[in-house]
Amino acid sequence: NHNIKNIHDMKKFKELKQEAKKLNACDKGLAKWCELQDDLDLVKKYVKEIEFCAKHDFPSVEYIKKNFSKDVLHRGGVWVDEEVNQLFTRRTVLNGHCVGKVEVMGITGRVIHIRHTSEMELIASGASRLFVHLYDDAKLKVKTTMRGRVYVYQHGGEIVEMSGDVLLRNSRKEDVE
Repeated sequence: NHNIKNIHDMKKFKELKQEAKKLNACDKGLAKWCELQDDLDLVKKYVKEIEFCAKHDFPSVEYIKKNFSKDVLHRGGVWVDEEVNQLFTRRTVLNGHCVGKVEVMGITGRVIHIRHTSEMELIASGASRLFVHLYDDAKLKVKTTMRGRVYVYQHGGEIVEMSGDVLLRNSRKEDVE
């Protein structure tokens, strides 16, 4: 019951839904698949469900690169194996080996998930707020200037350097259980 535009997209939707089901995605999340209409909807769902996707490394970096255009990924807030110097969406997921330096200024908030072997430098200035989730073997340099604030939720990875108003939240599974 999808309004999907072509047979290739239908195949991709079915593949991803079946894999999510095998990984024990919740019934509520699986039921919402019928609302998806195109690749951008799939990318937005990925970002919305990033905790589940990160836990299962689903879909793989290789699958994302092979099956989604960079344009659609970027419009949905997803980057893979790229240099990143700007954030275009409120929620961003950096996969594979993304590298870069991003400054977020003004009265704004951003949620950034840094995964795999990505290496990022983030600066929060003005009244900006960054909520950063660090996973896997990712590396982060982070600082704030002028009332900026950063909250780092460390599920893995390494904070290489930090200065200013940075608050750490340890989210490592072994420390929680």
